[in-house]
Amino acid sequence: RDRGQSLDRDSLTSIANDMKASYGHDILARRVWDKVTNDGIVHAVFDSVRHQDEVSFLQSNGVQFLGVDAPLELRYERIVLRKGATDQVDFTTFERQDRRERFGESSGQHIQACFALCNTIIMNDGDTKLFHNDLQGWINEYI
Repeated sequence: RDRGQSLDRDSLTSIANDMKASYGHDILARRVWDKVTNDGIVHAVFDSVRHQDEVSFLQSNGVQFLGVDAPLELRYERIVLRKGATDQVDFTTFERQDRRERFGESSGQHIQACFALCNTIIMNDGDTKLFHNDLQGWINEYI
């Protein structure tokens, strides 16, 4: 908001990329890690980690990584239902944003490389009970 930009996905990605270009690709992970440790938080979940340097930094501090994925079309259906501020896009725009973030076409995001560093990948393409069972299994193994 300070930049006078809207808070849509493209603007937020641009801001994050600017920060990563100036301070390193792990800047967001370092900032949130500092907050977690300074606040004395013992258990935390880090969501939307989008660059492999962020994963590496957090792993170097003992963080375990679980990747959660789903088919593109299903993820789009879910954002349409969610109706969040950054979700107001058509499928073509969503697909473009996903490709840019997933495959490193955006300098600050490379989700596929993050998946490669995860302990486990869970596909969230079935019913909620199955996903919760998979998630609990991972928690039991790694936490």
